[in-house]
Amino acid sequence: MNAAEEALFAAMNRARKAKRLPALRVSAPLARAARAHSEDLRATSRCSHEGSDGSSLQDRLAAVGVVLARYGEVVACGSASAKAAVEQWLDSDAHRDILLGRAYKTVGVGVALGAEGSDARWTAVLGAP
Repeated sequence: MNAAEEALFAAMNRARKAKRLPALRVSAPLARAARAHSEDLRATSRCSHEGSDGSSLQDRLAAVGVVLARYGEVVACGSASAKAAVEQWLDSDAHRDILLGRAYKTVGVGVALGAEGSDARWTAVLGAP
């Protein structure tokens, strides 16, 4: 993980700890899916759960060889920091439900930063076996 990804992972677990939820563990395959999605969004100046090639999260998980009983994805665009990305997710009912989902045990995060850290794309993919 790069520094931005480490900060995002830590901020997510702080938010979960504040709600007395267990910490998420890092999953390398989920991180590959998250990082690829953030890079695609940044390269195409988009903010979406759909890839520029029309791929869904399920498609991206299959591409990295992951099969999960339950999965979710949160995406933030333009946030200046990991803390701001997590706050953006917590301010959205749908994203908050994923971030604080009790069933989720693992996470992969991916951050694609623009020039000088601007216009970032933050993606987290959460999973449950």
